[in-house]
Amino acid sequence: MKYSFAKQHTTLIVDGEKLFINKAELIQKYPVFEKLFTADFKEKNAHAIELPGKNLQHFLKFLRCTLDGYKDDITDENVHIIIPLASIIGRFIVWNSNEKIAEQYTSSRWTTQ
Repeated sequence: MKYSFAKQHTTLIVDGEKLFINKAELIQKYPVFEKLFTADFKEKNAHAIELPGKNLQHFLKFLRCTLDGYKDDITDENVHIIIPLASIIGRFIVWNSNEKIAEQYTSSRWTTQ
């Protein structure tokens, strides 16, 4: 079991592992979770939500790089993990000191041939 939040309200299941989460924090930070927990989806009142096809370590690194209260940075070593999850989850990332890494990654990775 992994605890990423001070107060847990529901559970995300990633790679078969339970992550106890605070809905309000996810709703505030990530548009996809806002829709999931507030719109008329079955997950709105679910006690556990499975995120199929997601790697646990990658998802935890994504949370640590995008949530307040953590000091994890986006680096050359993890940018390939963070960018794809951010695009799926709909998180706008403020790059701060990692701007050059982001520019290099996105320009080389996403240019059309």
